[in-house]
Amino acid sequence: MTVFARTTITLAVGCMFAAGCGTMSRPFPHATEYLCRRADGPINIDGNLDDAAWQRAGVLTFVVPGTFDRPQSPAEGRLLYDDTYLYIAFKSDDKDVWHVNTQRDDKTWLEDVVEVFFKLDDNQSPYYEFEFNAIGVIWDGFMSRRGAAGDVRRWNQWNSEGLRVATRVQGTLNHWQDHDKSWTCEVAIPLSDLNVPVGRTAQSGDRWKFHLARYDYSTHLEKGRELTSTAPLRAADFHHYEDYQSLVFE
Repeated sequence: MTVFARTTITLAVGCMFAAGCGTMSRPFPHATEYLCRRADGPINIDGNLDDAAWQRAGVLTFVVPGTFDRPQSPAEGRLLYDDTYLYIAFKSDDKDVWHVNTQRDDKTWLEDVVEVFFKLDDNQSPYYEFEFNAIGVIWDGFMSRRGAAGDVRRWNQWNSEGLRVATRVQGTLNHWQDHDKSWTCEVAIPLSDLNVPVGRTAQSGDRWKFHLARYDYSTHLEKGRELTSTAPLRAADFHHYEDYQSLVFE
């Protein structure tokens, strides 16, 4: 039986959040291990997600951190890899797709954005974060330790120079008066840029910690903003890598 096909792992529901956050409302509804399969054909980074290779990838579903409820704006993700790239596909339902930032390493977390985090060694501090807004603006950073984000200028001096991204919007950007449908994002990250602290690129059988995340800002949301993730996060803290999922390379 493959890793992806294993029975969904249920987390204990008795643990408490940080002060003021309450308790989990229900068990995490999905598997906490994801099998990253090898792409069996070419992937064209155009934001369409229609390449046949994506049909082989398992689907990751986003949930609300803490409660694990289905979000108001559902989303899903997929990952694949080959000898050169790690590929990620996002599809996000969104009634109000918008962006402001246009330059690399702008503050994309303040608008509609999808994100991915990778921690290659569970016993060492460094990890990576990537963000992509609705027009494909990239925020990428290498975190030497958790908490170093206070010095954002130093953190985001690191760039994945060979990274490729494309997006497609099913609706009208920056027009809150109408109802949009969704937006998609397709990413290729060079494996050669993901090698700290292990000192080599991913190989079959490797196991990383990771999760996909999303900020959705919308006039159609009850609170104006919704944070979601594919991991069993006990609180809305995307940097809490103790709660990340496992990414297992086929």
